[in-house]
Amino acid sequence: MTHTSTLKLLVQISKRQSVSKIAKKIFAATLLTGTALTALANENAQCLDSTSQIKADYNIRIIPLANANVHSHVQYNPKDLSQTFTLWRMDNLVAHQQHNIQITEVWHQTSNQQYQLIKHFDQYSRAIEYEPSDYKILDKVVFWDTKYSLFPLAEQFVQTQKESFDCYDLITYEKNTEQTKEKILWRTDVNLAVGYQSENPNRIITWKMQEMNHNPQQVADFFKEKRNDPTIDYADIGDNENDPFLAQMINQGFVAHSH
Repeated sequence: MTHTSTLKLLVQISKRQSVSKIAKKIFAATLLTGTALTALANENAQCLDSTSQIKADYNIRIIPLANANVHSHVQYNPKDLSQTFTLWRMDNLVAHQQHNIQITEVWHQTSNQQYQLIKHFDQYSRAIEYEPSDYKILDKVVFWDTKYSLFPLAEQFVQTQKESFDCYDLITYEKNTEQTKEKILWRTDVNLAVGYQSENPNRIITWKMQEMNHNPQQVADFFKEKRNDPTIDYADIGDNENDPFLAQMINQGFVAHSH
């Protein structure tokens, strides 16, 4: 399964933080136990008129776990342990809206199976456009399934539970390795995870869908608004580093220098 980029920011936070027993109890309710999975299934039981235009809101939680590589005196900021994320889908367009850092990535799958990215900096209403050739420069590989479904199912996942509704199934898949345990609650009609949990010796990460909306007008309006952002090609950044916005994004590590 390839979703490292989606979780990168959250994992970096978890690696340098520890959590007390009290904090663990506070976050225990976020874990995808059998009871929690049943609750998620009941909350997402409505049928959809359309599955091609979707807005799905997620809450992401991190539980850092004390281990030999983390100093016990390190304090954590509770705000860092909760993130909000929205997935938008409309035909061959997918957007990942990261609310906490105010960045939205809009991915476009072209007719020849190439992938175009426009990274929007929501606070500034500015955007940077990346062509497929730019990914080689950035040493990045794009997997469309990861963009479209967030947690695409791999062969190593085993079905452990299934609940059927009128127009779809909710299936629980699990995968265990020596270091990591993963669990996905998968909704079949939209090919999307309703819940996800990953646990290793350093941290536990959970994703829970809070709401799914299939209002075509709302989805279309969102992508239309993003298209209004002024855009610069990634290849042109090197010639425009005097732009205060670009300079600030480079200094903050959100944008790499182009060549």
